[in-house]
Order: sequence, then C-alpha cells, then structure tokens
Amino acid sequence: TPGFAYFSDSMRNSLAGDNGNSLGFASGAGNGGSMVSEWMANPRWSKNPQQVIQYVSCHDNYTLADKLIISTKASGVNSDIIKMNNLAAAFYMTAQGVPFIHAGEELLREKINSDGSRNHNSYNSPDSVNKIDWTDLEKYADNVEYYKGLIAFRKAHPALRMTTADAVAANITVIEGLANKATAFQFAANANGDSAEGIYVIFNPANEALDVTLPEGNWDIYVNGEDAGTEILGSATGTVQQLRSVAVNGFWGTESGLGSLDAVKELMRRNNLTTEADNLTVGMALAATQAAIWEFAALDQMIFCK
Repeated sequence: TPGFAYFSDSMRNSLAGDNGNSLGFASGAGNGGSMVSEWMANPRWSKNPQQVIQYVSCHDNYTLADKLIISTKASGVNSDIIKMNNLAAAFYMTAQGVPFIHAGEELLREKINSDGSRNHNSYNSPDSVNKIDWTDLEKYADNVEYYKGLIAFRKAHPALRMTTADAVAANITVIEGLANKATAFQFAANANGDSAEGIYVIFNPANEALDVTLPEGNWDIYVNGEDAGTEILGSATGTVQQLRSVAVNGFWGTESGLGSLDAVKELMRRNNLTTEADNLTVGMALAATQAAIWEFAALDQMIFCK
C-alpha cells in the first residue's frame, strides 16, 4: 500500500523468536540467511525500506527482556540476557528501514503478573503489570546510555537510512561464508551521502568466538561493549593477535594498535579478565585495522567505520 508502513513481524520473530518460547537469532537460533533480508529491509512482503518498521518488541506480546528470559529459560534478567537484548537492539537499529523502540526496552522492561508469570499480552492488565519501573533507569543506566548511543550513531550515518531497495542493493554487500551463524555486511564508500569511506557490520549470535578478516584500511572505534555514539573511542592498526581466551572492551584482540602477547596480557590484567567465562562480552565496536584478523567474542556485535 503506497504511503503506508507496516510492523515487520518477520524481523521480530527472526530476531527474538516467535510469540511462544522459541529462540531467535539474538538468543542463539542462528537463521542467518533470513536475517540478511530482514536487516536489508527486504522481507518477502515488501521491497520498499520506507514501508518496513524494524522492531523486536512493542505493546503487544512479550517485552524483549521477557521474551529472551522465557526462550532461554533464564530465571530473570542476567548478564547474558542483557547481551542478547543489546545484540537485538544493535541489529534492528542499524538495519535499513524505520526503527521502532518499545518504551522501556532500554530499561530491560518486564511485565510480571501477580502470580509471578510473564504477561504475553497486557492490553487488559492493570498498571501493576504495564507500568514502567523508573527505578530501573538507575539500575540499568549503562544500558540506557547504550541505546542513546545507538540512536545517535544511526542519526549520524545516512548509510543506515536508504530509501529504496535499489540503493540498498547497490551500496551493501553481504559477507558470505562466515561460521558460527554470523551475519555481516559491508557498505560502499559514502553510501547514501555518508561521510564514512566504508562501514563493516557483523553480528555473532553464537556461543563460540569467530575469526573475521576485515577489509584493508584504517578504522576508528565509535562503539564497543560499554559505549556507543558519535565520539571516536580509539583506533587500531596492524595485525591483531588471535587469542580465544582474551576479550577486551567488547572486542577481541588489542587496543591502540598494540599487537603483542604481552600487550594483551596487560589488557587482561587491567580488565580483570582471567577465565573463559569472561569471554562472553557483548559489544558493538567500530574499530580500526589494516587487513587485520579480528576474533569476535560469543554473543558479540561489531561495526567498523573508516
């Protein structure tokens, strides 16, 4: 229907799972093939990015946190749920189309019934279920800032806001052959009038790390596992060490161009990273390297810009 846009239930169901207890891309189900068309705003029901509302939760059905908790059989919001939440948010907020954020999603909003169950559709439920708990604004302050940063980054990059399917197809290349259910995309230089000479986006929803060789060039970091936005957080050049036991600041390898084993060990010491459990670090990183091999932590998402 010309002039109208529609909620993309296919994005929601693929990204977080259907309205039952199934897993989605963000919670480890894989389905990377379907996620390509969803991220490029090219679902089977529309070829016009301006008609595709990209979302993962809304007033109907489960909140994102509730859905992830039910699907993974978690007891409540924990560090892994937050990682999955932010991977999902990064996915739909960098996708082509029109992003939609459910109020309170950034606060890990839950809708809990009086009996302790999670409400599937709260249209007729009391305020005790539908309320936004504003104490969560302080509890999840870092997550709120992360969402703000994703929004700012999207607003700063017109490459993420193309208006025709032809423009999307002409400016975005799907990266093939990645392992671990990962999905990645590379933007052409100055896509849709963007100031960036290149953007490389990758999402790894698996529980295993992933080696990826980036295109040649110099890259700046704008987003990592703790911060997101339009300010440069750092840069890196040279070949990054491939160490599966080290995850630093949301991305694997080194910072500030340091590539030696001693440098990585020092980063481990500073970040108190000592065990395999520490590798479950979710981040979005806009990072810099020259033909470097990056190893992405499990449940990780990254964006590289130059």
